[in-house]
Amino acid sequence: MLRGLGLGVLSGAVWALLETTLHWSVGSLIPPDVLGLMATLDVAVAATAGILVGLAFPQAGAATTALGVAGAYGLMRVGPGLKAELAFLPLAAGAAWLGGRLSGRDADGLLRYVHVAVLAALGLLLFEVYLNESHAASPPRGIALLALVAALPLAALALDRLLGFLVGPRGRRFALELAVGLAAAWFYGRPLSATPFEDPVVTGVPPGAGAPDVILVTLDTTRADHLSTYGYARETSPNLTAFAADALLFEDAHSTVGWTLPSHASILTGLYPSRHDARSAGGVWLGGESIDGRRNVARPLGPDKTTLAELLRDRGYHTGAFVANFSYLYRQFGMAQGFQHYQDEPWMLLRLRPPIVRLMHGLRPALWLRPYFPAHDIVTSALAWFDARSPGRPTFLFLNFMDAHEPWLAPPPFDRWATPLPNARLLATEDLYTHQVRHFTAAQRDFIVANYDGGVAAEDAALGELLDALKARGRYDDALIIVVSDHGTLLGDHDQVGHIGRILYEPLLHVPLVVKFPGADHPRGRVATPVQTIDVFATASRVAGAAVPAGTQGQVLPDVNHPILAEDEINAYLVWSVGEHYDRALRVLVEGNEKLITTSKGGRMLFDVAQDPGEQHDLAPTEPARADAMEKELESLLPFEAPAPATAAHPAPTG
Repeated sequence: MLRGLGLGVLSGAVWALLETTLHWSVGSLIPPDVLGLMATLDVAVAATAGILVGLAFPQAGAATTALGVAGAYGLMRVGPGLKAELAFLPLAAGAAWLGGRLSGRDADGLLRYVHVAVLAALGLLLFEVYLNESHAASPPRGIALLALVAALPLAALALDRLLGFLVGPRGRRFALELAVGLAAAWFYGRPLSATPFEDPVVTGVPPGAGAPDVILVTLDTTRADHLSTYGYARETSPNLTAFAADALLFEDAHSTVGWTLPSHASILTGLYPSRHDARSAGGVWLGGESIDGRRNVARPLGPDKTTLAELLRDRGYHTGAFVANFSYLYRQFGMAQGFQHYQDEPWMLLRLRPPIVRLMHGLRPALWLRPYFPAHDIVTSALAWFDARSPGRPTFLFLNFMDAHEPWLAPPPFDRWATPLPNARLLATEDLYTHQVRHFTAAQRDFIVANYDGGVAAEDAALGELLDALKARGRYDDALIIVVSDHGTLLGDHDQVGHIGRILYEPLLHVPLVVKFPGADHPRGRVATPVQTIDVFATASRVAGAAVPAGTQGQVLPDVNHPILAEDEINAYLVWSVGEHYDRALRVLVEGNEKLITTSKGGRMLFDVAQDPGEQHDLAPTEPARADAMEKELESLLPFEAPAPATAAHPAPTG
């Protein structure tokens, strides 16, 4: 037993070291305490496996023991699921026996054990790297997965055996393999920097006395109808409600699109997506990939566009941003333009999911699940930077909260609506997020909604912390403070969850917008006038004393009279991975209670959102004249563009 324990601990150390190296190489970002916990769990699991292998096969050699311990990692990879695990056990045992004979006939010592442990671990871990890097639309499942996981350590041993014909002694061969592996990790590696973007240039003299601080908070993926501030039954937003009592609450605010990159670009430039062009590329695959490893299908905001941060920086403001949504607000997408400090790194980004992570997700689904910083941490970082600015200049502070975004497992204490639900623990292990259209049971929808509401409540608590801190510093009364959502999300509505690429129903477009103007006598109350998120740019520019650029499509709140429009382009990834359902661009026009949605494939839907808030009854077939008139107007305002074909430089993927 002691021998098995010692060898298991050694295997765990091998796995932890290889995982750490590969995490660095593929661009994972893991906090040191989490990395240490993963290593400890690796050692604990491998030690337990070593004891069990030693008890079951006391005469097993070094190679067989190493492969038996590797089988425990394979078991974590194929599970959880009793049938899968039971089917895998004989495969793993056979692989360990065969591998013991395949590994060679040299002395059965420590070197042989470590060598086989490294080869077996690399076989499984490089498989995970391949799945991530290849963006496999249909990764192996079922029997194919069981066979692969059992065979991969054997494949690594077979390659080593072939190398043995050229480099005979195990020690030299092992040293060569390690050297080549480390060189490949270094040469091909792309470690992720966690350093905030810094551009300390100041291009304007300090503005005159009385220039207000500008505080912009975006509540990512937050729909208005799930805020108690807007009448929702659950008390999800008490701090926003209290803030709204001292501000203007816009009852009928709409986003310009249903996902993060183009919606934030609209907020920060005052332009619709077709004008600022930071959006899906219309069905074309672009070069490169996003920070989280997705093939790039979206264009960044171009440097020729003027952002609110650039306007205020040039007016002499300090400009700082603290964004939780590292995916589409990452600096590579142009959102950092004009910010002297731009903090956009993830809290934790797993570009590789080794077996120990899969095991822990099965046991504790919420552990290491959310890759972004929670809103509380965003506020803490933002205030530390805010306090360090010189008092001679006003500050533009932009914060983005992401707690309402999927994955939907609200942390304590904001899980108070989800935890009491029947089968909550079981539902937490289901992957309920999907791009597919599917029927969700009542229990699944209740679970999704309860966790979403908990995320909204977490954002609201952080908002309260921010507002209290501004008041304590004497920086609240004379500040322009804007709280807005970039877009909403579907929570089982229309048999869908999520937002990107979905039909632009009201849960995606109707967003909260609350604005407190500076000064003691600022306006307060509720505003029924239809407005949009593009109006934030013009409003903040005017209040800060900057000239609103020509061509700005948004207007100064609350005096807005422009058409209410929304749009989205074809997302190549969704078409490729899900299907033709996503192969259409979208345009939306809202006039009073009437809302028209058209597609680039000739489809259209007309809804009366006052009488039919769930958008279940399409009026276009029964009111063709009204639909025709709105469609003609919409075409004149936001015409569809000709789709761009895939090119040789940017072809559609084949795998």
